[in-house]
Amino acid sequence: MHPLIQETAHKITELSPKEAQTGPALRNDTKTIEKHLDFLENPEYKNLYQLLTQSIQHVKKL
Repeated sequence: MHPLIQETAHKITELSPKEAQTGPALRNDTKTIEKHLDFLENPEYKNLYQLLTQSIQHVKKL
């Protein structure tokens, strides 16, 4: 975990949030997004995940 934490801390000093963004929403990886949604049982968590995913995709214009 230490290398991941150090890399994340380094990114916030060197990159903007938009430049540092990674993950299935950015890649428009619908298969992974669906798996994540299937894993989430709480409807509020699912809604939050969907809102965050849509927000990331809107910012990146996917």
